[in-house]
Amino acid sequence: MPDIGGGIGVLSLELLAAGATAATHVEAASAYRDVAETEAGRRGVGTRLHLVLGDAVEVDMRLPDADLVALDRVVCCYSDWAALLHFASKHCKRLLALSYPQDRWYVRPRE
Repeated sequence: MPDIGGGIGVLSLELLAAGATAATHVEAASAYRDVAETEAGRRGVGTRLHLVLGDAVEVDMRLPDADLVALDRVVCCYSDWAALLHFASKHCKRLLALSYPQDRWYVRPRE
């Protein structure tokens, strides 16, 4: 399961704790990736979490196809959202999950 824009790894770590066999965490910010790595080790799931540092669209070839691809609060702030969604959908075999921050001015509907 690739988690694109995985931040500090909350989604990946929770899915691993719930029984996912493996997860790929893709994050462009090294500080966030480092926190995810530390927390994965602390929780004992470090061997099942593959960490990728970089922009998901640019590191495309290093990512596996998966049953679930998650984009957790990343589509709204990515500069080329169409390329990001194209990338995510081509790696997705079954489910594509998107989440958006709801209480932000830039995702609220305009009246």
